[in-house]
Amino acid sequence: MKGSTGGRDRALHITGGEQLAGKICVSGSKNAALPEMAAALLTTEPVTLQNVPRVTDTVVMGEIISLLGGHTSGDGTLVIDAGAAGKTDVPDDLGRRMRATIVLLGALVARFGHARVPRPGGDDIGARRVEQHLRALRQMGAHINETHNEIVATAERLRGGRIVFDLPTVTGTENILLAAVTADGQTEIFNAAREPHVQDLCRLLTKMGAHIDGIGTERLIVDGATDLGGAEHTVISDYLEAGTYAIAAAAAGGELLIECTRAEDLELLLLKLEQDLQAQYMALMTQADGESVISEYVHENRFQHVRELAKMGAGIIVEGRLHAIVHGPARLRGTELAIPDIRSGAALVIAALCAEGDSVLRNAWHVERGYEDMVGKLSSVGARIKSIRLDSEAAAGHRLYE
Repeated sequence: MKGSTGGRDRALHITGGEQLAGKICVSGSKNAALPEMAAALLTTEPVTLQNVPRVTDTVVMGEIISLLGGHTSGDGTLVIDAGAAGKTDVPDDLGRRMRATIVLLGALVARFGHARVPRPGGDDIGARRVEQHLRALRQMGAHINETHNEIVATAERLRGGRIVFDLPTVTGTENILLAAVTADGQTEIFNAAREPHVQDLCRLLTKMGAHIDGIGTERLIVDGATDLGGAEHTVISDYLEAGTYAIAAAAAGGELLIECTRAEDLELLLLKLEQDLQAQYMALMTQADGESVISEYVHENRFQHVRELAKMGAGIIVEGRLHAIVHGPARLRGTELAIPDIRSGAALVIAALCAEGDSVLRNAWHVERGYEDMVGKLSSVGARIKSIRLDSEAAAGHRLYE
């Protein structure tokens, strides 16, 4: 599987003030592809995934599967053959590079009866609350040992149970789905996440022979199957990417035709604009008339982009940990910025497109983790954006998180 592993010395150079015009084709959803790649570990037959985004995180997941004994091939269309897989320890150096590593826990313990994963990594957006995952797996008969650095799960055979999540959790729902589809008996998941990528995982698992009712609702019923087979599946388009470019057009001006995505997923996007796209929405609100209040109840560090937006001249006040008040419109000015996480990176790109003058966004590897060829796509619709290399000393001095 080809792809960039995210050079730490790259930055984005953006000259603002250009309106956007043209067409952008939305890539496959990274958040769907990663658990679907993990699902391939549940069967000895090949799983073919089409429309897999060419981003760093999918490359890393492919490398992990290969190190576990499976085989991955292809680019965009990915064939995963985990028939020879047998290792169950996820390497620390790769596993800590993204949050999605945690979904390997359910898949590995379901097939092999053992799994060891490092504590999840990825964006530096606060604590990784995996207690709901682990409590649910314990209810299904798994023995869990935790340390500060790793999680180890063992089970002779998982059994169905009634799982009630305190809060909807996307990766928690995905993890328990992967564990439940071959468990002994029936599993009920209450307060399940309903995002499009969770539904897409359910569709793949169904093609593989799983029995899942209630797809798209907050109550999923899974009847465990004896074994699963291979399947071919097209990864859903990324509604978060579609929303990012829609917001970019609204903020910078112009008119974009956003293609290769489903209209019904954009309806959800509009309903969840301030939740799933909170950072991008904040960048947009810096250009809106009046005052906007944006609240974040899940990740305690999800306002890291506020400091960077303020350097550009945005008027934002953070009240406590939960609320940010944006006063607009602001006259943004280009400057040197540091990208702290994927969504913040998208927000800072949007802000730089609106700003006067030049901006340099360090830690561009964050954007590469979640957005396929953002530079190329934005350049094709008129944005003045390019990838540049910083000298190693400058890059190392501003490395926020790895």
